[in-house]
Amino acid sequence: MMTSRAADRLNRALTPAELGKLEGKKVLIKSSLDHRDPPAVYHGTIEVRDIMGDQDGPAVAIILEPESTVTPIRAHPVVLDTEGLAQLFAKKGEDLPEVTVHQRLDE
Repeated sequence: MMTSRAADRLNRALTPAELGKLEGKKVLIKSSLDHRDPPAVYHGTIEVRDIMGDQDGPAVAIILEPESTVTPIRAHPVVLDTEGLAQLFAKKGEDLPEVTVHQRLDE
């Protein structure tokens, strides 16, 4: 869980320029709700929507790549919350950062 202070720092870092740098980046994504051993890890591509910001603000999603796994999934966007964005920014220097989300991915 992020503290309000950490969330404030992250929100200040989420400039359109910083978000734009994430566009098209490849990532690994897994779900905290996947109780298989080991849990499935999927490939995805980051998509940044409305980076100039509208009333709802920008959204960062990971588009799952179903062809990258033997586990059946459909290509769908997984919109990141503040915690997911914090994980991404903490690992943005990595070639293939891994993000854990708190939702099912294999539906």
